Amino acid sequence: MNLSEYWKKLTEVEFSELRQLRFPSDCYAELYMALDHENRRSLILYIPKNLLNYFATIQQESFANISIEFKLLRPHGGIVITLINPLLSEIFDDLIYSLYNKIYTEENSKAYISIFLNYYRKWSGLFEPLSDTKLSKAEIKGLIGEMIILEGLLKNPTYCNNETINGWHGPYGDEKDFFVDDNIIEVKAISTSSNEVSISSEYQLERVSKRKFFLALVELNEKQTGLNIQQKLFQLRDIINKHNLDFAALLTALKQNKINQSNISEYDDYKYEFSRVCFYDANAEDFPSITKSQIANPIKNVHYNIDLSMISNYRVETNLLAI
Repeated sequence: MNLSEYWKKLTEVEFSELRQLRFPSDCYAELYMALDHENRRSLILYIPKNLLNYFATIQQESFANISIEFKLLRPHGGIVITLINPLLSEIFDDLIYSLYNKIYTEENSKAYISIFLNYYRKWSGLFEPLSDTKLSKAEIKGLIGEMIILEGLLKNPTYCNNETINGWHGPYGDEKDFFVDDNIIEVKAISTSSNEVSISSEYQLERVSKRKFFLALVELNEKQTGLNIQQKLFQLRDIINKHNLDFAALLTALKQNKINQSNISEYDDYKYEFSRVCFYDANAEDFPSITKSQIANPIKNVHYNIDLSMISNYRVETNLLAI
């Protein structure tokens, strides 16, 4: 479904207070894309007449970038989501696409309206303004490294599910980056020429009982022919939408790193070419590390480097990723 074609058709419609275009007939709900008199993009879900009184009590909620309200529209009332900030048009299209996928096969009116409202509430926080804090080049490289691991996991049919997306804990400041089934993965992005990897906490390589624990080194090299973070996000979006997974969960994770559509293009010049991923058994009893369980309580904020030439015997093959 190409939403840009829908918006283009709407601009060609004779100007009125509200120009509307219905989604394909395979959607049981009366779902319309619309442009108002200010050319603001909207999504309208019309409510069947027998349910008008039930949903007409919806209170208007207006935020800096998006709003939702119940409106009396001809031929009857509907729930209207309006994009206030046009800079977020791409994420608004993502919201529309996700809402459509969630309700288009649902025939029960009350059920699809409830799904529509609940899913909107899940997405609405993604439209909130972010702080002006900008990530460093090293932080962007690390984030792309984690996104490559997520991509590899989602391409593996075993892990192509929402649990994998929600298992990405790196952006939330957790001690480890991924928790997937009985596997835990700490991700580090390095250059192919690197002779060592930096560990920035005494918790990152703390051994884990009853689960497999891997250190994953993602080799990324700065090149103009490589991909930036926005391009990597689009690749992930295609995979997630193809399998009808929760794209909002991915966007929520990126938001923890102060990234959304309004500022992601600021990092377009940071491009990296992916080389390979190497996995190491970080749960091995003698794997070289400095961990919280090994040091005295007064010692904190430990930073150290590991010489890669001396840990080759801990390297392992896994079937986690499909890259």
